[in-house]
Amino acid sequence: MTFKRNMKYIYEYWRSLPSWVQVFTVVFFILIIGLVVNNPSSNRTLLSSNPESSDATKIIGEWYDDVGSPDFLDATFTIFKRSDKYLLHRKNGDGSAGTYLLGLDGKKFVKINDKHGAYYVIEGTKLHIFDSRGFVRSAVAK
Repeated sequence: MTFKRNMKYIYEYWRSLPSWVQVFTVVFFILIIGLVVNNPSSNRTLLSSNPESSDATKIIGEWYDDVGSPDFLDATFTIFKRSDKYLLHRKNGDGSAGTYLLGLDGKKFVKINDKHGAYYVIEGTKLHIFDSRGFVRSAVAK
């Protein structure tokens, strides 16, 4: 009962405010809720895309990608299998990260729906990186 009573007082106070403040308040809360729900760095998303977050995850390999350019930061690639899906987790030097769905075509791990046609081939301790135009570079085992 207390929660309901408190909400009634909050609502009555909000209704007593000028209309521009009411609109601002509603828009502000919608933006905050949207940022929390859609934030790619929220714990919910990180836990679901972290290759080490599930007992059913099998890490295929980890590689360090030395881009060799001062304009671009180096990255770490982890290819792993969770359930029946192959995934690539890329953690960039600036701390940003992404997890991408891969398809397995023979020895090629093909990045699904990639506009550059990226795919990866594991050979020994190296991860060879390709795009639709051919070989890009190799990453070395971590």
